[in-house]
Formats: sequence, C-alpha cells, structure tokens
Amino acid sequence: MMNGIPYFFWLAEASLGAGLVLLFPFAFLGFLGLVIASLANSNRPEAMHRKWRWLLLPFLMPVIILIYGVIFQHTGRGDPPDFQTRVFTLEILVCSHLPIAILFMVFMRRNFLVPLGISLFQGWLSLSAAAMAGMSVTGDWL
Repeated sequence: MMNGIPYFFWLAEASLGAGLVLLFPFAFLGFLGLVIASLANSNRPEAMHRKWRWLLLPFLMPVIILIYGVIFQHTGRGDPPDFQTRVFTLEILVCSHLPIAILFMVFMRRNFLVPLGISLFQGWLSLSAAAMAGMSVTGDWL
C-alpha cells in the first residue's frame, strides 16, 4: 500500500494510461480538441497571452479528483463508507461542468474554438482521473 505523494503520482500515471486504453474515443476527442484549440489560438496569440492563467484553472480539477482518491483510499475489506462514494459522485458532476463554464465566460467574446478544444481535453483528463480515483475510493480495481 502506497500513501501520500507517491500514491498520487502513481494514480496520475495510471489514469493517463487507463484514459488512453479504456476511454479511447474520449482520448481521441480530447487530443483533437487540443489541436483545434492550438490552431485557433495561432491566429491571434496576443489575445491569449494575458489570459493564460485562466487556461490553467480547469486543469486543477483532475488534480482535485486524484487528491480525493488519495485521501479516501479504501484499503480495508468490505464496502467503503457510503459518504465517500456520494461525495465522489458529486465532485465528478461539479468538476465536469465548472471548467466549461469558466472557459466560456472568459473566452466567449473572442473565439469559441479555444475554450471548446481545451474543455474537451480537460474533460478527458477528468474522466481518466475519475476512473482511477473511483477505483481507489471504492477499492474495486479492474
């Protein structure tokens, strides 16, 4: 059993691998979204220069999901406490909609392809992190 920071990095690495294998269609859409955002931003990079910090904000969501998986790691036998799975489900719902709302509020005035592409990529990262953190919280590993 790993604890703390090594377990977090193991979960992060495993979530990327699981995201590529188990969630291949979402991975394809995520990387396609990243390409679309990059191409759309290449036309006017000076407009994005001032707002680069806002682009990093949604990428905190997969980190928060993985931290939850580390904190509430289920190592015992039997079912995990019910509140852990309920809070985890609520966290996934909030984390999946919040970045899209933030990105559209910040960038809707200029070019909607940038927030859309970044939201697709971040959504894939969140789904991958949620899959691994969910396995960690419930103790049911694939």
